[in-house]
Amino acid sequence: MVVTQKGGLRQAGAVDGPSSAPPPAADAQAASPNLLPVPLTRFVGRERDLQELRSLLAASRLLTLTGAGGCGKTRLALQLVGECFHEYFRAA
Repeated sequence: MVVTQKGGLRQAGAVDGPSSAPPPAADAQAASPNLLPVPLTRFVGRERDLQELRSLLAASRLLTLTGAGGCGKTRLALQLVGECFHEYFRAA
């Protein structure tokens, strides 16, 4: 961040003036029908866990994933929601 003379903040290297690029939120929303974050890597090696979660989700409305920090709970949950999104959330 750079402090301007008028006391405002702007990102270092930012160009003043209007930008021709659309805002990032518009790009993400156009590319995806939901507001889930786009994964940066492929989902590999947790297919068995994902299948078990799908069967548990079919039997229950709420799942709680527990485990040590950094073991992939959030990534697993996002993958599950991304794959099951249309089964549970219908367009109005």
